Amino acid sequence: MEPTTAFKESAQWVGVPMDGYFKILPNGTYEDEWGIRYELTSDRLHWRYIYHPLATAESPNEIELPSLDAPGRFDTAVKTVKAMREEYVIEAFPFVTLYETGWALRGFNRFNLDLIQNSAFIEKLLDKLLKLILEMVARFVEAGADVIQLGDDFGMQTSMLVSPTLWRRFFKPRMKIVVDGIKKTDYYDWSADGVFDVCANIDGLSIRNVRFNYVPGEPDMLARYLVSVGPKWGTLARGGGWIEVFNPNANPVLQGLRIEGVVLPRPAVPGACVAGDAVAELVHERCLSLNPDFPRTMPRGGTGRGQIRRAVLPPAGGGEEVIGEW
Repeated sequence: MEPTTAFKESAQWVGVPMDGYFKILPNGTYEDEWGIRYELTSDRLHWRYIYHPLATAESPNEIELPSLDAPGRFDTAVKTVKAMREEYVIEAFPFVTLYETGWALRGFNRFNLDLIQNSAFIEKLLDKLLKLILEMVARFVEAGADVIQLGDDFGMQTSMLVSPTLWRRFFKPRMKIVVDGIKKTDYYDWSADGVFDVCANIDGLSIRNVRFNYVPGEPDMLARYLVSVGPKWGTLARGGGWIEVFNPNANPVLQGLRIEGVVLPRPAVPGACVAGDAVAELVHERCLSLNPDFPRTMPRGGTGRGQIRRAVLPPAGGGEEVIGEW
């Protein structure tokens, strides 16, 4: 979501690591259009939150969220679509989420305590953010976006930041509303469902109730697997040489994978699904190899390999039909 013309006039563009328009305050800290404040770390490559406008609020209504009708809000989006749609697929990302934006407004500790101790506040705040996300998605679709990217930050290296129980109570129903709204348009990407790409060590990953809208492995479908574990590559030219965005020689290990409730389309029966009876074929250990033609061609490649240990998968021989909601 682009800042308004009025905010840009009182702010300035700040590059890495902020990459956006911010007011620069007298003490050298930064304030965005939401009233959230930040400071840079000592290496000036990262930033941290230092002020949350709802930290002491009794109600989320004590602040006004940014207006989508303000002049300049979608100018860049409209110009980008007009200039590039004939040649490119246009993807839009609202840059507003339920969890991360919520705790940025409230404060990380306070927000997570509220999930347990002050659910009324959380419900109201999440509903305000949900309304904003839905309106933003509609504006992007109206502007001509082909793909809507959604995201949030619920995970850390060892576990979720909130329990699965709290996630299912507060976040899953609202995320479903957003996804269902996108599906009602002609811009829903049916090939984008169902891939979990793991490129770091994880101890414990549970995946439940996944519905594929296509048969994995079909031609032109990007999501060949439900879970793929392995190193990633990304070689970029910098300063007369080459740098790796990821570590292609990494050997990530996923331990404790559990998958339940995978359903696939039933052939020749629109709207019907069957339980997946070959889930093991949807789990993949990815490995890389060196590119002998590097640097004439990209990428450099690597020697890394992913591993999956202690996987619990549904037994073969399923096939029970599932119709409609599941």
